[in-house]
Amino acid sequence: MNRRANKRRRILPLFDSIRDFYERAANRLPLPNVSPNLLSGASLFLSIAFMVMAFRRAFVPAIAVLGLVFLLDALDGIVARKYSRESEKGAAIDFFTDRLSEGIVTLPFFFPWFILFGLNNLVSIIGLAKKRHTVIPIRLFLLIWLVREEFFP
Repeated sequence: MNRRANKRRRILPLFDSIRDFYERAANRLPLPNVSPNLLSGASLFLSIAFMVMAFRRAFVPAIAVLGLVFLLDALDGIVARKYSRESEKGAAIDFFTDRLSEGIVTLPFFFPWFILFGLNNLVSIIGLAKKRHTVIPIRLFLLIWLVREEFFP
């Protein structure tokens, strides 16, 4: 086994552990019994608000809005599982709103972020063909980069 494959196997369980942790924590919260698609739509609208703030160079509120986008993106799946509202249609809506959100939030930072968005779409299409939810966490990387740029220049 080469080093790259070995490293990949060590990193993915870390993401699975993080996901398991927030799923368990979120299931203990009194989450509203709302449509997960409504949460996906709200996440998309907040992505547009982020883009407007980023174009206006208001990065501190933009960072807060991007954090809300992450929260709503995580909650849509958690709410769907908690209230047994999982469906193929809902999964497709979540998938497409996530990709659209990534395109919107990376647009103000064309290079390299928007190029990574295109690469992520390719990875996502391959994942769909293999029936696996495979993505590059571009919005998370963008949030980390923005925080570093704004608070630690």
